[in-house]
Amino acid sequence: MGRVAVVCPASSARFIPPIEAILRREHEVRVFDADGAIAADQWADAVWCEWAGRHAAALAAYGRKPLVVRLHRYEADEAFFGEIRFDRLTLVSTSEHVLARARLRADVPRAVVIPSIVDFGRFVLRPHQDTARVGIVADIHGRKQLGLALQVLAALPAGVTMHHAGATRDPALARYLVRMTRFLGLEDRVTWHGEIPPDRMPGFWSDKAACLSTSADEGCPYNVVEAMACGVEAVVHWHEGAERLGASLWSSIPDAASALLTAIETPRLAALIRSAAESAFSIEENADDVLALFRR
Repeated sequence: MGRVAVVCPASSARFIPPIEAILRREHEVRVFDADGAIAADQWADAVWCEWAGRHAAALAAYGRKPLVVRLHRYEADEAFFGEIRFDRLTLVSTSEHVLARARLRADVPRAVVIPSIVDFGRFVLRPHQDTARVGIVADIHGRKQLGLALQVLAALPAGVTMHHAGATRDPALARYLVRMTRFLGLEDRVTWHGEIPPDRMPGFWSDKAACLSTSADEGCPYNVVEAMACGVEAVVHWHEGAERLGASLWSSIPDAASALLTAIETPRLAALIRSAAESAFSIEENADDVLALFRR
């Protein structure tokens, strides 16, 4: 048994518990904030770094211990990405398509794909609810295309409602969405819940018939996987890599409306939805691949 430091910005701490649970099977583990990256390297025998950000660049440049860095998505498009010393680390990408992007930006000699890992024990499988509530979990900014979600809702029968959870990253866009909700006559059909803490997400999904994703670009989105962990049908805009999620995919507003109506009126068994997601994204499915990174 060795000591593994997990380095992660405090704002992304919710991604860490499944990784920490896996690593504790064979190692002593401590979690460090990104500001403590060098201290983490000094304490540990090996380091897991969450996000290929500037703290990862610092660890690759100045650290002395074996380093594993997890790449989610946005980092591969950032200017600093090419500055990271990839010859001194193993890169873990949550998706094939994001790894391909990374390799267009930098020489990445050691890399594996391990999808986003979710603790399915946190999410209760609920039987299908006789409800027409559609959930959408996405921060308010351009990439999430929430205006498109309103257009999809407008194409659905009046009894269907949309429930949004997410932080406001773009206040101007938030104002636009409220105004568009009014223009489309959807004021009684849209609820803006704001940001919901991770421990309350199982409750958020408990009364939803479907999860809608309108995002233009994702890596391996936790919100979709968490909805499926509850047995909720995911209806996902066909962004790059979406076909690997096991969700219902759409590329037009009529397609999205049709898929949501199917999820509401003739749903798949919730247990089948959860089982399919669990076979790809659970701790048990991915533990060996994570631990193998520290056995070399």
